[in-house]
Amino acid sequence: ERDKFENEYFSIRSQIQEVINLEKSHTTSGLAHSSFTSAHNIQRTQLAPIPLPKFNGNIQDWSSFFDIFKAMVHKEEGYSPAQKFFYLRSCLEGAALDLVRSIPVSDGNYEVVIEQLIHRYDNRSLVIQSHIRSILDCPQVEEAAFKTLQQLHSTMSTHVAALKAMGQPVEHWDAWLVTIVVSRLDRSTAHGWQLHQRNSELPKYSDLEAFLASRCVALETSESCARPTNVIQKVSNSRSHMISAAPKKALIAAGNKPSRPCPCCKEIHKIYDCKKFKEFTISERLDIVRDHRLCFNCLAPFHTADNCKSSYSCKKCNRKHNTILHFEKVQEEHPLQGEASNSVPLTTPPIAQQSIAKSMVSVPKTKKVTHVFLATAIVLVRDNLGVYCKCRAVLDSGSQVNFVSKRFAKRLQLPTKRMMLPISGIGSSSTQSTSSIDIHIQSCVKNFGAHINCYILPVIVEELPSVKTPKEGWQIPKEYTSLLADPSFCESGPIDLLIGCGIFFELMEANRMPLSLGTLCLQESKLGWIVTGGIHSTCLLSVGEVLEDNWRKQGLLEADDYGRMSKNNQKCLEEQEALAHFQATATRSIEGRFVLRLPFKPGATDLGDTVAMARCRFLSVERKLQRDDKLREAYVQFMNEYLEMGHMEKIDELESPSQVCYLPHHPVIKTSSATTKVRVVFDASAKGSNGKSLNDVLMRGPVVQGDIFTILCRFRRHSYVISADVEKMYRQVAIAKEDCDMQRILWRSTPSKQLETYRLLTVTYGTTPASFMATQCLTVLADQNKSTFPDASKAIKNDFYMDDLMTGCESEEECLLLQQQISFITNSAGLPLRKWCSNSSAIRGRLSGVSEDPLFALEIQKEDAVKSLGLHWKPVADEFRFYGAMKVNTSKTTKRIILSDLNRVFDPLGFLVPVLIKGKIFI
Repeated sequence: ERDKFENEYFSIRSQIQEVINLEKSHTTSGLAHSSFTSAHNIQRTQLAPIPLPKFNGNIQDWSSFFDIFKAMVHKEEGYSPAQKFFYLRSCLEGAALDLVRSIPVSDGNYEVVIEQLIHRYDNRSLVIQSHIRSILDCPQVEEAAFKTLQQLHSTMSTHVAALKAMGQPVEHWDAWLVTIVVSRLDRSTAHGWQLHQRNSELPKYSDLEAFLASRCVALETSESCARPTNVIQKVSNSRSHMISAAPKKALIAAGNKPSRPCPCCKEIHKIYDCKKFKEFTISERLDIVRDHRLCFNCLAPFHTADNCKSSYSCKKCNRKHNTILHFEKVQEEHPLQGEASNSVPLTTPPIAQQSIAKSMVSVPKTKKVTHVFLATAIVLVRDNLGVYCKCRAVLDSGSQVNFVSKRFAKRLQLPTKRMMLPISGIGSSSTQSTSSIDIHIQSCVKNFGAHINCYILPVIVEELPSVKTPKEGWQIPKEYTSLLADPSFCESGPIDLLIGCGIFFELMEANRMPLSLGTLCLQESKLGWIVTGGIHSTCLLSVGEVLEDNWRKQGLLEADDYGRMSKNNQKCLEEQEALAHFQATATRSIEGRFVLRLPFKPGATDLGDTVAMARCRFLSVERKLQRDDKLREAYVQFMNEYLEMGHMEKIDELESPSQVCYLPHHPVIKTSSATTKVRVVFDASAKGSNGKSLNDVLMRGPVVQGDIFTILCRFRRHSYVISADVEKMYRQVAIAKEDCDMQRILWRSTPSKQLETYRLLTVTYGTTPASFMATQCLTVLADQNKSTFPDASKAIKNDFYMDDLMTGCESEEECLLLQQQISFITNSAGLPLRKWCSNSSAIRGRLSGVSEDPLFALEIQKEDAVKSLGLHWKPVADEFRFYGAMKVNTSKTTKRIILSDLNRVFDPLGFLVPVLIKGKIFI
């Protein structure tokens, strides 16, 4: 009521004051105007009133908003501070209004609010970062259309002009800006820009901007000329009119969440209403449900039949599975004589037939099979280090060029060439390749080698052969078995290389040998003997497979195993759900930091009372701190830093949301740390009154980074390397306000003070998904910047282990450029890197002058070692050092003590295996 009265009172008061000021201005201006016009006889046009601007918290709009507001309200002496405050509140929206909403309107609070807004939004550094981030996130142009190209042009022009007005050296950013804009262009416009360049010099951004402007004018003109006009034609002797208009599309959205498409046909309906799904057999339906991890009862995702809340069950047997997945019991019948008499095995060896006959009764089924074997061969391909890698290739005389899979090209790590190649296939199917590599292939059987150029494709073909075939019984002469180009020609496997007609006929030789099965034959080639041709037969389905399949299905029904999943499958399902939750809820703040929601398990219940447990644990820790002054001082310093950096906030205990959790905390001492010797860890596994902890109701999430062994092996291959770590990585990722009350703590610096309640605002040490949430942010950053900074994005995605980075290049300049790009990407998300180090003295010297922070780049002496990924690395000598942590036991030595000492040595690469193995052999 008071707020309503104040708003109405100040609104009426401001209106009256405006009328008074208007009358005064008319009186004074009327006298002056009459004398002025009498002399000069000048008439002035009455301008429309200027509306007050709006500000929603976008930091890029603050400067223009406040300039207009100062001119119209802030510097106007006729308004009281309360009136100015009222007008200011009417201009604010969104986050800006939330900042001042709780401050009452009064004369004394106006200056406070102005200072608070200026402190929050008048931040030159944040404005510059915001403009740069907008440039990096400029829209992608999918096709050459005026609207989308004009949007890209306007976005770039606006933010570049803003940065230039703020004194940034935009004129020296031509290389960056041109690269970013060209990567966002459609294929046609990018091609036009390349033709526009008449020399090999570095293009200027101003030239690109002029090119885009002329391109937009041309597209607008052509689209307006091509656009059909409305024609109304009157038809004689008819009451109707023919109206020709441009076709239009309408999009109608209903509800907050889009409907989930059917997993079977990808249309918008439930899977149990899908006609295509109902056409499948029961076995095929079960496979679809398993593959998409649906509930076997209600066919919905993200839960199992055990946890299904649906009250429905099978209408035929009343068990907990869907009716359309019901199996009828299979009655034991005598073999069908007609089928048995017509069944002919596919050259099954006699021994195998005898063993099957002895073990089970045969119920043969007939199935006609027509299958053609494509020509495949195992070849050796040389990588960038000169090491030959085995690769399965298919020989295709109908292809004009050669292809290699993207997966195998990455394994080779050979230099790529950028070139665009449109590819047309059967039925006018089309795709394109954007790069190629030159490779050297070598035969595994004969002395033959060749250099070929291959275009890179994500996938060449599905696994070959496409159907399951027997491994034996092909009646290939023994003397040719060791000379086969592909000894595993009958086993399905991936194809990583396609050899086209360029050298296809060069590979083929004259000798050919037919086999007794169908039209199969052996064709001699320089890669070995190739099995090719077709086979037509009536195959005997293995009786073991038939009975095993029936027993499996019957067992599922009898044991009610529909929807029951192993622990591994449940873990996989939970990881997928956690990843989907991250993708659906993760946002970025105006500063660029990630803001995440906690990934609660479906149906998570209240944790009960956690305050009593947290209070008891804190008092125990407090007594421990009182006995150690140094530990208490470090603990208090850590918590004060937590509060000062805005990573936690004090709250009123009267605030009691429906879901609240209090976390105990305790110190962890790490003497080897160069920065934080004492770290406070929060125990999210502490049980509440109902026996559940916060970690019990949170999903862990998948591991999104590589293993230590792979990262270290890749690290050792580079000539020049750099290392760093993210400063306070977990605490740089914010938690959404909706979930912060699930991270409350109790704290006081001394026992004489009252126990106070705080809530943690960032990802917290000790919670189950903390590692996934923090590392997934790095993965998202890498994916978002892979088109702009491909090398840096690759390093962020592949060379991070938790917060430690260990990567490198083949030259010092490449290393320095990589360091700058990685720092730029991580800084944009508030994840600064520090403790930079390198095995190159030149790189260390260049890094030492980048920042005033003493921990930005480490000063390394000859014998100094840096600890990263659990190992001690000496950058100057570029070698790893191991420190023994053996305990000297003077009383008695046992095998258990020896084994314990051996396992204390952390050696992921196995450097010390020749030494440690002696101790293990002794045991």
